[in-house]
Amino acid sequence: MKNIIDLLRVCCLVALSLGLWEAAYSNEIPWKVKEIIPGGRIDAIAYAGNGVVIVGTRGLNPGWIFYSGDNGVTWEKVQHLNSSEKRTGVTCVACAKNGNFFAINESSELYRSTDYGKSWTRLGKVSKRASNGGKALSYGLCITKQGTILISDTDSTGGSVYRSTDQGASFMKVGRVSPKALYRFEQVRNGIIVNGWEGAIYKSEDDGMSWQLWSKMDSTALYATEYMRPESIVQASESGNVYEANQEVKGHFSLLGKPGAAADDFVYVGYHTLIYTTYTGSKSVFITYDGGKTWNDDGPVPTGAAGDWLDHVISLELQDSVIAIGGTNKGFIVRAAFARSALYGKTFDGQKYVYSGAPEKDLAKGVIGSLYDAKELDEPEDVVLDGKLAYVPCRGSNNLAVVDIADPRKPFLRSSFRDPELIDAMGVAVNGKYVYVVSFTNHKCLVLDASDPKNLKKVFAFTVGGEGATNDRLRKVVYQDGYLYLTHSSEGRLYIADAHDPARPAIISSIATGDGAFAVFVRGNYAYVGGCFPGRSLKVIDIADKRDPRLLATLADSARFGCTCSFQTIGDKLVSIAYSSNSLAVFDLSDPARPVEQGFLQSNLLYGPNRLSIMGNKAYVINSVNDCFVQIDLGSPSHPAIDYVAPSWMLKKVYGMTGRDGLLYMAGRDSRFFLVVDPARY
Repeated sequence: MKNIIDLLRVCCLVALSLGLWEAAYSNEIPWKVKEIIPGGRIDAIAYAGNGVVIVGTRGLNPGWIFYSGDNGVTWEKVQHLNSSEKRTGVTCVACAKNGNFFAINESSELYRSTDYGKSWTRLGKVSKRASNGGKALSYGLCITKQGTILISDTDSTGGSVYRSTDQGASFMKVGRVSPKALYRFEQVRNGIIVNGWEGAIYKSEDDGMSWQLWSKMDSTALYATEYMRPESIVQASESGNVYEANQEVKGHFSLLGKPGAAADDFVYVGYHTLIYTTYTGSKSVFITYDGGKTWNDDGPVPTGAAGDWLDHVISLELQDSVIAIGGTNKGFIVRAAFARSALYGKTFDGQKYVYSGAPEKDLAKGVIGSLYDAKELDEPEDVVLDGKLAYVPCRGSNNLAVVDIADPRKPFLRSSFRDPELIDAMGVAVNGKYVYVVSFTNHKCLVLDASDPKNLKKVFAFTVGGEGATNDRLRKVVYQDGYLYLTHSSEGRLYIADAHDPARPAIISSIATGDGAFAVFVRGNYAYVGGCFPGRSLKVIDIADKRDPRLLATLADSARFGCTCSFQTIGDKLVSIAYSSNSLAVFDLSDPARPVEQGFLQSNLLYGPNRLSIMGNKAYVINSVNDCFVQIDLGSPSHPAIDYVAPSWMLKKVYGMTGRDGLLYMAGRDSRFFLVVDPARY
């Protein structure tokens, strides 16, 4: 029997090598394989969206570009990147906007395509230094979120970064970043990192203009690098050590383990699932479903070619699935498709987040419209409506997405605003034709002219709060009657800006809350501020005199009001939710200066509640820990009660929501979905 199986496998590989069909093997990772260039090492892959994937070759058959228009199922050899240099292997490709691709080769020559990779033009040589120890001169190529091109080199006197803001027409050498050669770039939420032979990573938070040592972690080279949204960076070394850190915590990487031999690459496919490749020893591919705590050995990549390994792999994030697609050292393309719902089901801890005590609804039955966009809806933080538009600030993609909701059944992306000052987009408010959006990391408030929703323009920006690493937590902005109210959680302050000149608001006062300031709700002469990150309170601030706000009252309780993060009103009642306490509270505002708690609800169904909307006598709460929304009956304010819970993989880490005209508009940070939900359907 074994001989028959071996014979069948050989026949499969023969057919595969002839390009007749793809074969699937019984690995845990559902690989399919296709040989596209014998002996052509594939170490450069990029995805442009709309099904377009480009690869470049190295090894024994270097310098070729291959094109796929169907997400990597079929491939076409399109062009050889000619060069007078000795080393012509393509080391990296990257995609910019509007069909623009760039490729760098082993001699640090840059090529450009303006037709989605179908034809290429040589732009010139970037680094003219000598490579270290016979290495390729350039391995790293990155198109930043601002459209800047970054290229690294392996200069024998120390690795440098080159930067272009004119689509590769000219480059500026940023400087010697590392004492040893640099390898690959990776974009994280609030910056870019680069690794290399020093066993360290370096980070830029200003679009590649300056770099600093972020962490030194290993005595051997780092090649494998990946960003596991929303916060983790993973690195692995030539010695096989795998490290993980929070992308905001400088200098601290934890050793996750040593699952195999020398590390080559990572790819994150979402939902805590990470694939890891090695190139020595057994050359195994590993997969983890818990962010690297435990690893499953999937064996060598199943191409059947002796000594082959998975050299580079990326993910294609589609609406219902994630595709891992990579190239091997022997010229094969490998491809594995994962259904998002299946990954979520495998990695979601259902026992920890039990939906019990209330009816469970199928979210899909209430969804009347949806928009998925991996690039422009990366970590949406909030949803604010204005007429036929929804403004969605996104932390991961550092942008303000403008979604057209004129037809709620067919929401579409109208435009996306980016600016170097908008890092970690967090809060947004609207005042006529002006939109105010705040940056969490660099505590800026940007003023945008939104007269043309297709082309938002920055007209002004101002700093809110002090300088320094401990003062970079600007949270929310609310516009009311000619003034802006801005919360700063690390300072624990509420700032007030005069916006009577809407294009140039100016800070006129601030007040310390004594608790981390997160949510703010303005009603009449009072501002209600929630203490969060850290915080456990409701603060009442008299704002009758905007230049001299006064703290009137504090309701503090760690168990009940831990991280108060959203407010709404219903009649003369103020309703709040608390993220850390998993609770909803109702306060009587008969005396607006002294709220009195009237009703309270605490439930394991409210696991990480973070946004609240009220329509009629129903409250809707989204929960970012157990990935659901709940409907709560407020008919009796003293006894709020959960009507039902609606969980879904499309609500993975849901973080933004608002309601209007009977519909809910919500966004999932990790799922990258914008959803329009009709609760009447439940």
